[in-house]
Amino acid sequence: MRNYLFILFITLFLNSCAQTTAVLGPALTVGASGGNIYKAGFQYGANEIMKKKTGKSATDHAFTYVNNEKEKKLRKEELKNLLESHIISSRQKIFKK
Repeated sequence: MRNYLFILFITLFLNSCAQTTAVLGPALTVGASGGNIYKAGFQYGANEIMKKKTGKSATDHAFTYVNNEKEKKLRKEELKNLLESHIISSRQKIFKK
């Protein structure tokens, strides 16, 4: 019982921290990247322009690219398996005669 209360308390406490760090994202970038405010400002501006033009952020574009690559790989594997099964069945039919 004591462990459950501790986990509940920690969960509630940590959830409230996530909201404040989301607001401080660009400010933390400046501090974490060695204080290069020009670089952080340019990156933020580029992301905002990209989001206005395409409706997606840079991260969304990256996820879309990765998902498309995974789908292509999956389709190739499915096609390979289909062709292998047809080749095996064709060979069996040919060699039975």
